[in-house]
Order: sequence, then C-alpha cells, then structure tokens
Amino acid sequence: VIVMAATPSMALRRHRVDHPFFNRTAVSGYFGAGIPVGEFSSEKLGGGNHESGAFDWSAEIEHFVAPGLSLGLNISHTSFDDNEFGEHLETNIRFFGGFLRYVVETSGPVYPFLRFGFGSMELEFENPEFLDESEHSGSLHVGGGGLFMVGEYISLNASALYTFGFTDEAQVGDA
Repeated sequence: VIVMAATPSMALRRHRVDHPFFNRTAVSGYFGAGIPVGEFSSEKLGGGNHESGAFDWSAEIEHFVAPGLSLGLNISHTSFDDNEFGEHLETNIRFFGGFLRYVVETSGPVYPFLRFGFGSMELEFENPEFLDESEHSGSLHVGGGGLFMVGEYISLNASALYTFGFTDEAQVGDA
C-alpha cells in the first residue's frame, strides 16, 4: 500500500541551476598598482632598482566554457620609474596572453576565483636619450581574488596577480 501511494518517480524532477557565469562572455579591464619583486627591486648592477607603486592596466575578454571555468585573452601594460633616476629612466612591461579562471560558486554575491595564465612579455627601458627594447619572452602569471556581483550583468573584481617573465636577457645597456 505504501509503495502504491507514493508519488510516481516521473512526477519528481531534479533541477540543476547552472553556475551563474556558465556560457557567458565577459569583457573587463583593471587598473592598479604594480609592486616590483625579484630582479626588478634589486639594487645590484643590472637589476631593476624600481620604485614600488607602478601603474598597471589591462583589457580582457573571457568566455565561461564550463560551470565556473573560463578561457580568456588579455593585454596589459605596467610602467615603473627607477629609484635612482626617477622619471629619467622608466621600465615599461607589455604582456599579451591567455588565461584560465576558475570561479567558485557560492550562495552570496561574492565569488572567489583562482587564475593561471601564460603569454608573451616585452620589456622596454626608456629615458630621454635612448629606448632599449628586449626580445619577446614567455611569461606566466598566477593569482586569485573575488568577483562581487553588483547586478545580473555587472561585477567588481578584486585580485592579486603575480607575473613571472623569462626575461633574463633584458637589461639596461649603457644607461
């Protein structure tokens, strides 16, 4: 009697709500402060000796190909002034590449994420008398942060990103 009185299995449905970003394309950009580390902050001969607080900007496009997982492209630029020579010696770093972002689904308006990317980096050393550009080299970046949903199609993104460029041969020549 209990089996016959139970609701038929066809009447029970399970619904899966897709990840809020799945199958969406996002166009975004960011700006912030770059902090020199490693060779860029070194005072040894041939090192960077750069001031902290460089200006960074980036433009990005990404598409969420699976729940929480996106593939994207970005272009970014950073400019550092040298500690010793100030405005008279500037290092410009240009990056173009791709990235993977994994956004964790949560019940609230904040979504944490992890990010991994790769691409091509070019360094440029500039002062009023000369311009010295490096060859393009490979680079990797890793980071994480959070997306805060302001509306259904608008979010604010806060993140920390570490970029490593394979730029061993890039240095100021006769500065």
